[in-house]
Amino acid sequence: MPNPEEHFSRYCDQVCAHVRFRPDHPAIRAELMAHLEDRYRAILDRQPNLPLFEAGDRAAAAMGDPAELGRALDAAHSPLLGWVQIWVHRLLCAVAAATALLIFVPYILSPDLLSSLWSRQPYDEFLLNEAEEATVVADFDCGAFVSTEDYTFTVERTVVQQRDSSLSLYCTIHALHLNPWLRNPYLDDGVWAVDDLGNRHPSWEEPDYDGTLSVWSGFSSPFRTHYIAAVNSIPAEASEITLIFDRYGKNEIYLTIPLRGGESDG
Repeated sequence: MPNPEEHFSRYCDQVCAHVRFRPDHPAIRAELMAHLEDRYRAILDRQPNLPLFEAGDRAAAAMGDPAELGRALDAAHSPLLGWVQIWVHRLLCAVAAATALLIFVPYILSPDLLSSLWSRQPYDEFLLNEAEEATVVADFDCGAFVSTEDYTFTVERTVVQQRDSSLSLYCTIHALHLNPWLRNPYLDDGVWAVDDLGNRHPSWEEPDYDGTLSVWSGFSSPFRTHYIAAVNSIPAEASEITLIFDRYGKNEIYLTIPLRGGESDG
């Protein structure tokens, strides 16, 4: 005598044979099996001594004629509506995939954009052009970084020049944020600096100051923004300088850059 599970499975097969929209068959079978098992357990709870196969027959009988139930389910699971839902879902997935490709493929396929996104190359030419105007005393990858809740700021190439009795610093900074919906941090007018001798170097946009520091943004992507920072009139005796960002009255960024060491131009 077959066990109830096999009996229930055949019952589900008989019902689904009348349902034309096959993609809904797994869901229909799962729901039917759940109802059959519930009825089966309820019958055994009332009559624990009843043979299992008989309890299974009663449970299936309580669900009704499988052909009649199948025709009712077929009317509720319209093939036309079902396929419309499936193709609408596929279309939405295709649109989402196409949108993602339109955003990210240019960075993957274009070497120039990829270079701008992940490297300092677009700024090397600028730094080297600046270096031609004065004696370069240091040219190195700084590697200083700081992380906030949403961003990571990293100082990359750093060029230090001797100008008469003072030093000038040029460096590339990038801000990384993994959430593409975050706004690019605006550092252009919110950064100032202090050297290790205690001298303050204000931004050129600060009121009532003859600023010696400037920051301007370059290439931006959904995940990263590049900047160039320049600090002039640094005393020659200074050995390091710290860039500070505190536009909102709270120090959020400290980036300390050495002014000695690294690889010079000879």
